Amino acid sequence: MKIFGAGVTHLSSEKMAKSTQVVGIVNAAIEDANRQILSQALSGLPKSATIGELVDGLHETDLIEEFRGLTLEAFTAILSGRGARGGKRGRPARAAKAAPAPKGRGKKTAGAKRNTRTQEGRDALDAAIIEALQGLGEPSAAEAIRPVTGGTAAQVRDSLKRLAESKAVKVTGQRRGTRYALK
Repeated sequence: MKIFGAGVTHLSSEKMAKSTQVVGIVNAAIEDANRQILSQALSGLPKSATIGELVDGLHETDLIEEFRGLTLEAFTAILSGRGARGGKRGRPARAAKAAPAPKGRGKKTAGAKRNTRTQEGRDALDAAIIEALQGLGEPSAAEAIRPVTGGTAAQVRDSLKRLAESKAVKVTGQRRGTRYALK
């Protein structure tokens, strides 16, 4: 489509959606890697380290935001060697809270304006979530799926619930540890 005959073309909405999906997948992978790095770093701290030393050290890295997102429960679990999920010692734990969106993106993502009041809108979001889960290839949190598909957090949760009830999606975990994957 040309704008004002100036020869400027825009990506089709299909290409934009695929581009947004790729960005969401990459961002989710980076967040998971950061959580694992932070968990390994925290579990290797000497017992004599102070909180001030920890915060000062994290300010010199990009992990300070990941650290700010940890709950006290996850933090103490990492330090005790159980990991955030109660796993074996030495196993990296996932942070209990997802990292905030990168600066400059704002709250809206591509496709954030979804009308799920109609059946067609709900079906479109369900299809986008299935496509995102295929692209992610592993059990993923709703926070990782939302940037790829657009819509609000509530819309994505409702869609995932519908897909789970229809047996299209498998749900594992609880609360912040809930992960979704295709069956």
